[in-house]
Amino acid sequence: MTQQRPPQAPFGKRYATSPLSGGYTPTASSTPVVPGSVAEKTQRQSWASNHRVLLSALNQFTKGLAIGVRNPLQDKFGDAYRYLVAGDTYRFRDKTDEAIVQYHQALDIDPLCAEAHMGLGKCYRREGQLPQAIMHLKQALNANAFNKDLHLELAKCYVERQEHAKSRQHYEKAIRIDPAFIDARFGLAMLTELTSGSPENAIPLYQAVLVQDDGFLPAYNNLGSLYLRLGYFDEAQASFESLIERVPQFGRAYLGLALTLDRKQDAVGALKAYRQALQLSYKSKHLEQIQRRIAELSVMLGVGKAIDAQGDTVIYRVK
Repeated sequence: MTQQRPPQAPFGKRYATSPLSGGYTPTASSTPVVPGSVAEKTQRQSWASNHRVLLSALNQFTKGLAIGVRNPLQDKFGDAYRYLVAGDTYRFRDKTDEAIVQYHQALDIDPLCAEAHMGLGKCYRREGQLPQAIMHLKQALNANAFNKDLHLELAKCYVERQEHAKSRQHYEKAIRIDPAFIDARFGLAMLTELTSGSPENAIPLYQAVLVQDDGFLPAYNNLGSLYLRLGYFDEAQASFESLIERVPQFGRAYLGLALTLDRKQDAVGALKAYRQALQLSYKSKHLEQIQRRIAELSVMLGVGKAIDAQGDTVIYRVK
């Protein structure tokens, strides 16, 4: 009876790469090593060598930790680094005046520091000082023409200055640098809605944002508002309901839904949505309009409010 040979690895490959040693580990199909043979001695020497290499690398790493690992950003920015960190910290805490001082101190050390110019651009835009913001953002852009965030910030500045052509240029440049840059895509959709003679041209742009990220909440709100303005009430309702499903406490979404249902002449649904908007948006600038419309619909329907067994507010019809 002929003894069958065990299956070989593809293309005669008998060893698999070991992720730990960087060498090879015998597989099940390799030839067994006979104890005491030259092959076994060679194998043990190889393992010992790999072990020594790993211990040496570990010792060097431990020494590095003991000495202290240098911060590459400290090496890059030098003495300006601590002012950049302080500026960013103040800016993230909405203390723009303090942030501006820190960024200027960084520029005193390095007048070409792009990060300081960018921080100043963001601060001045937040303060409404658009000429200064644009000046610093452009200086930062001179050092890095392919920084998508700089193009986004410039686009926002130009929107606020009503310079829509320049704004579009920077949104489009940001998208060319990174086609998946969703903030720039959303900004371009808003700009299209604002400036296009046909606002419906913005619809596919908002839809593309949601295809890319169905959790990008502002797109639901803007798309629903645009649908409502154009008279696409079913689509508007779907957009606001999708937003409410994701953020049940967002009063603005209930207001959009209420307006949509009101336009659809669904008085009962609109009244419920208005009440929910009122409950969640008590500081809304639309507060008086919401209260007035609730009163009008209540009179028209002859309804009142009650509390059910679960403690929820329900609407009932007055006989």
